[in-house]
Amino acid sequence: MPQVKPTIQVYADKKGEWRFRFICDQGDALFHASEGYTAKANAYKGIDSVKRNISDDKRIEFKVNNRGKHFYTIKARNGNILAVGRNQEELDILEEDIALIRAQLNSSNILEIGTEA
Repeated sequence: MPQVKPTIQVYADKKGEWRFRFICDQGDALFHASEGYTAKANAYKGIDSVKRNISDDKRIEFKVNNRGKHFYTIKARNGNILAVGRNQEELDILEEDIALIRAQLNSSNILEIGTEA
């Protein structure tokens, strides 16, 4: 797969709420916002909070969903979930995802999609 510039996409969902997702340099979406925001500015605050908290291992929680797949959450200092990682069969892949996010997130571009909301 060709490499692309790491990007945080900010977009309006079907309900008109603002969300974000991180696309790494390999083109994979590694995490997305845990909730929709009514104001675009709050989605940007969520992105800033992810950037502040991703480097702290205490803010990353690995879990298993009801289908037996692994995923992770990225939490703020107050315990609120900011973002949710992709589902994977193997926990090792998610640990690699976290390392990739830590290496690429702060240098990523922000791209707004669907700015009509």
